[in-house]
Amino acid sequence: MAYDLCVRARSLIEFSAGSPAAREASLIAWQATVVDPGYAEAYRLLAFALWQAWVFAIEPKEPSRSIALQMASRAVQLDPDDAANRWVLGHLFAHERKWVESESEFSAALAIDPNHADALVLYSETLSFDGRPLEAIELLKRALRVNPHPAAWYYWEYGLSYYAARQYELALEMLTVPSTYATASRRILAATLAQLGRTEEAKREAAQFMADNPKFTISHWGGEPACT
Repeated sequence: MAYDLCVRARSLIEFSAGSPAAREASLIAWQATVVDPGYAEAYRLLAFALWQAWVFAIEPKEPSRSIALQMASRAVQLDPDDAANRWVLGHLFAHERKWVESESEFSAALAIDPNHADALVLYSETLSFDGRPLEAIELLKRALRVNPHPAAWYYWEYGLSYYAARQYELALEMLTVPSTYATASRRILAATLAQLGRTEEAKREAAQFMADNPKFTISHWGGEPACT
């Protein structure tokens, strides 16, 4: 039963990308923790769904932010040898600006599974946050070698890293890949276009992003790690 609930939550998280589906995913994952309090994946999925909900301003930061961190920590406590549990906790630590703890968890995840493409890509985001975008780009190249048929959000992270490295033309190329173009990455695309002096296009992308994310504010974005 808990496994079936996690399968449902996982599919919603994979495709929500900031949509209200994150709410449904968190409810389903929470139900899975009740059904089986010892099932680590349920806590991991709950943590990630709650993170999606507050980082995209679908829900208030608190209590979602603090609960997400608690749930991710619980997943690692239950199963420290699951690479996904470790990188999710590392990802949340990055959003707390706890760079040392974040790097430790990502390193643990990649020690468990060196070819975990999702872990490589999310670790690249942490490196971009930490002012190390060139290292992030190398990790992304490695992830694409491991997974040559990536999910759309891989290109989003590629665009983020190139943006952080001030390589705006390359960022634009990644952020306009058809599979990722219609996601919440439009906020990074709008910033990229602005950096390239393409102001009217930047305004259009920003307007489209706001239509899908009406609660988003610059102050909310500014409260997150640099470049999110």
